Order: sequence, then structure tokens, then C-alpha cells
Amino acid sequence: MGFHLILAVILTIVLIFAAIFGLDAYTRHGSEFEMPNYIDRSSDSLMSTNPDGFIFVVRNTLFDKTKPEGTVLEQDPLPGEMVKKGRKVYLTCSSTVPPKVAMPQLAGDITLRQSITILENNGLVLEKVIYTESDNVNLVLEQYYKGRPIAKGTIIDKGSKITLEVGARLTDIVPDSLRRRMDDINIDYDADAEDGEGFYYNME
Repeated sequence: MGFHLILAVILTIVLIFAAIFGLDAYTRHGSEFEMPNYIDRSSDSLMSTNPDGFIFVVRNTLFDKTKPEGTVLEQDPLPGEMVKKGRKVYLTCSSTVPPKVAMPQLAGDITLRQSITILENNGLVLEKVIYTESDNVNLVLEQYYKGRPIAKGTIIDKGSKITLEVGARLTDIVPDSLRRRMDDINIDYDADAEDGEGFYYNME
């Protein structure tokens, strides 16, 4: 008699726990939904209409000139995750405005190789190198942006193209054979040639 009573109590406890966990799972199943894919959707449209009962928050923007302003690039939670309606969905959206960067100081005692590394680390692009006769061989003599000298700290767009004027020996700039030909036709090499004139090495 006592054994059957204990067994009945155990079965009752098991059934109660099973009912509780089953109800909890059923409740969660009924309130959770698969997160839709909002990638490439307009964030303005999502935030104004709040489709699917979610709250949309733009958490970050990334420069992407291939996408219209405000296009969703990333979302959190990810598409396919099970979530409850009414929760916040964090968006990373495209921006057509490039981020800004301060122009570093390259002209002075910095070599061409070092300058290229500094440009890359700042998100800038080396457009071309102009070689000018100088005793400061392989050092950057001047830095240019859109054909004009650019000072350290000037704010420009990331991805901007920079031209560097670098010191070199004349024999390194103009081979002997070409210099003799220039002498024959009375053409002097202009060591102070402006950007785009004279001899230069185009990085493109």
C-alpha cells in the first residue's frame, strides 16, 4: 500500500512538471516568429511602417556608394532567428556621404614607402608619384590633392587620391640615352615641373 502511494505521488509530480514545461514551450512557440530578411530594404520605409510588429533602430551607417542612402546592409537579429514580436531590430545602413579624414604630414623626412603605408592606413589612395631632382633622394618633398599642395590636418574624404613629389637624382629620373636625345634637340628637363608635367610615375 505504501509503495503504491509513493509511486502515485511520483507520477503526479512528473505529470505536473511535464504539463508546466509543455505549456511553457507552447507559449514560447506561439509568441516567437522567424526573423524576416530586411537586407537591401529601405530603413526609412521600415521605420515608418514597422512591418511584422518590430521596432527598427538604425545603430550604424557605412559608406557604400553602390547603394541608395539608407539601404539596410546588416541587421540584428539575423534573418531566420526565432524572436518575439515587438522587439527591437538594430540596423546598419548605407550612407552616400564618405567619412572624413585629416590629411597626414608626409612631406619632410618620410620616405615614399613609409608615405604609402601612412596613406593606406588613413584610407587615402596614392594617385601618382612625381620625381624631382633633389639631394633628398626618395624623400617626399611635397604632397598634392587635386593638383594643389595640401597641408597637414586638412579634412578630406576617405578614398581621396593624393599625389606625392619625391626627390631623386636626375640620372634616376631620365636615363642617359634619353638625356642625350633631349640635349640633341635642345630640350632641358625642368626639375621644377608642375604636377602633370615633366616625368612622373603613374600609380594607376
